[in-house]
Amino acid sequence: MPKAKKTKSGSWKVRVLDHEEIVYDENGKPVRRPDGKVKKKQFFKAFTSTDPSPAGRRAAEKIAADWLDNKDKVGYPMQNMTVMEALKKYIDIKENVLSPSTVQGYKCLLSRSYGEVEFKKIDTITTPEIQSWINILSTRVAPKTVRNAYGLFTAAMNMFSPGRHIAVTLPAKVRKNIYVPNENDMKALLRAIDGTELEIAVYLGAFGGMRRGEICALESSDVDTENKTVSVNKAMARKNGIYVVKPTPKNDTSYRIIQLPDFVIDRIKDINGRLIPSNPDIISRHFRQTIKDIGVPKFRFHDLRHYTVSIMHAKGVPDQYIMTYGGWKTDNVMKNVYRGIIDTEQQRFAKQMADYFTELKEHEKDGT
Repeated sequence: MPKAKKTKSGSWKVRVLDHEEIVYDENGKPVRRPDGKVKKKQFFKAFTSTDPSPAGRRAAEKIAADWLDNKDKVGYPMQNMTVMEALKKYIDIKENVLSPSTVQGYKCLLSRSYGEVEFKKIDTITTPEIQSWINILSTRVAPKTVRNAYGLFTAAMNMFSPGRHIAVTLPAKVRKNIYVPNENDMKALLRAIDGTELEIAVYLGAFGGMRRGEICALESSDVDTENKTVSVNKAMARKNGIYVVKPTPKNDTSYRIIQLPDFVIDRIKDINGRLIPSNPDIISRHFRQTIKDIGVPKFRFHDLRHYTVSIMHAKGVPDQYIMTYGGWKTDNVMKNVYRGIIDTEQQRFAKQMADYFTELKEHEKDGT
């Protein structure tokens, strides 16, 4: 508890640290101490009691202690909150309702993305300052990371400083050139992993369109051998540096029943407990090494979902069914990211069109 001191007037006074502000030079750059750390100016808050008795001292100390206990809660005056304080408080408040992977991603952003604005006050930070931060951040990280960092920033601002109008320009999205494995790649992969634990994971990823976290959380109780389905109702994700199985999948549309081919059901029907006693990192590591060993073009385990969607699309499966099958909430992600075109399918369709035009030209020559 803070300690009160007697003033010349006989009152009791308690001073407690309110906040710190970074010190800037005339060029607007942070001033650094000889040890290299950023120099900060401390601001204190005072609490007094005019009662000169010991009771007055205790009263002043209690008021100060209560203020310290509550100043970081949502009701704390927001004019004293820095950007970094707002970001951390937002994550703390939302931690129990966000997925562990989302929280982990947010915490990673904190350590590397807000250096230019972390000490700015949320009620006084200006749009030019925010745009300057975005510009600098864009030189260090990919556009997607910039957008993620800005998304967390605006979420915290909306919670602790609502009503602010911020209009900035974000870097343009970069469309990735995703390689989708073709039939020959898949045959080589399946031959290499025959009979291994990785085979089960690949089966569920390629022929069930499942995510790594969903696969690692699957139990034998989720398998319906009679109807040849698996139920996706949970997921494995990283929390505080370790993998845990959370009782819900990625989002509400990720709950689904997946129909699987006979050979996949036959491969998993006799397993008791978890189908894969591994975590997502181990699966990815083994998968990367296998892809390297067999010499096919490099692609990720997650690209097996691209394979699933692309095959379904090539076979004329309606988008709505593909969305349900893969557990997507909207078709935006599916259409913009997951719908690759398998090169062998592309070649087949191209040949069909070339043959059609050739036939059309021949008919023109014959006058038929």
